[in-house]
Formats: sequence, C-alpha cells, structure tokens
Amino acid sequence: MSAIPLTIRSITQETADTKTFTFEKEAGLLYKPGQFLTVLKNTLTQEIRRQYSFSSHPALDEYASITVKRIPNGEISRWLFDEVNEGDQLKSLGSFGHFILPADVTTTNTFLFLAAGSGITPILSLIKEVLHFHQHARVILFYSNRSEASTIFLRELCQLQDQFPSSFTIAFPFSKNWLNCT
Repeated sequence: MSAIPLTIRSITQETADTKTFTFEKEAGLLYKPGQFLTVLKNTLTQEIRRQYSFSSHPALDEYASITVKRIPNGEISRWLFDEVNEGDQLKSLGSFGHFILPADVTTTNTFLFLAAGSGITPILSLIKEVLHFHQHARVILFYSNRSEASTIFLRELCQLQDQFPSSFTIAFPFSKNWLNCT
C-alpha cells in the first residue's frame, strides 16, 4: 500500500497536552465518522506507524483532522506535538477502522457514549453524525477527565448541546467534581 501525503493546514492547541492537526484537502483521503488515520514516520532504522482518530466529520467539516495527545514515551505523538508545523507534510496509509455506526440506525432511539481523556476523539465524529443526520435519536455522553482544563473539545461539546438541547445530554465527571455546560 502506498503512502498518501497529507499537508498540515493548521494546528490547534486543544489542551496543554493535546493538539488537533487539520489537513489540506487531499485526493484519496476518504473516511467515516469513528475511523482513524495511520501516520507514518521514518527513522534511520525503521518505519513507525501510529493510528490517530479523526475528530472531524467527513460531511460536516471542510477539512479532515486528527487529534493527538502527547504521550511522554510516545515517539510519534512527541514528534507531532513538538516538531511538526503548519505546512509540513505527513505520510499516511489512509483511513481504517470499524468503530463506526451500524449501517441502519433507524431503529436505534438512544446512543450512549462513554469516553475518558483523548478517547473522545472518534466519539466526537460519531456524535456529530447522530445529531446532524439521525434526528430521531438521542445522544447521551459521559466524558470523564481529570479537570475542566484537561477536557478536550469542551467548548465544542457544549456548543453541540446548546444546538441540540432536546437530543444531546452530557455529563462531565471529573476526578474531584462534576461539570454541567449551563
């Protein structure tokens, strides 16, 4: 399988240890909500591959993006977080993964999502899919973090709850307390 070059359009600091990398529109990059992107990095001795979930939605967001949490011993996440800049090009194998909604969700009335930390990344794309394209269904999200400051996509999630108040409910259990968007 040949690598797909992806040019970084922008980098957004989400939290102290998390960034979103948004790509220019590239031919051949197709994905479904919930899937991940395999990023390649060549070192002097080997090719390293790591998967990062799409936080964007293919129909709702103009550009594809992945969100990466910097892991102290994570060679690729440290490289992305510390060295990669806007305009740089990454190599990828494209999108993969089966963490997607079923083909037929017309009989599903409620979607319950559980996330902690950076695990919200693929779930954000799935939530967008349900709220925008399956209006018959309710979405409930329990999203645990250490604190409000470490909550990735806090503002975007609260905006979605404001936009869809009758169909989207969020609980933010933190290590020491709970937060509500209101």
